[in-house]
Amino acid sequence: MTTVKIFEWTRGHITVGIGDRRLTIQGEGHLNVPGSPGFLILAGSIRAWDPPHENDPLDVAQKKEILEALLRELDAGGHHYTVEGEVS
Repeated sequence: MTTVKIFEWTRGHITVGIGDRRLTIQGEGHLNVPGSPGFLILAGSIRAWDPPHENDPLDVAQKKEILEALLRELDAGGHHYTVEGEVS
């Protein structure tokens, strides 16, 4: 089971780490907005590792694993989110 560490969480993205690699997932934060999802995760933005690993392979199965690991981490922290789109 893949685990991720959240390194950065801004209004426009979440950067997660897996081992020595990092990956930035785009989204939109709606923190402190009543009735909002908290963070909208754009699944289709999971495309490649961040530099200096941008040329390392990242297939669809790995992308799905990373997204699932992020969602587990967010659930464990009690965070609210919505996922839009699909990993491709």
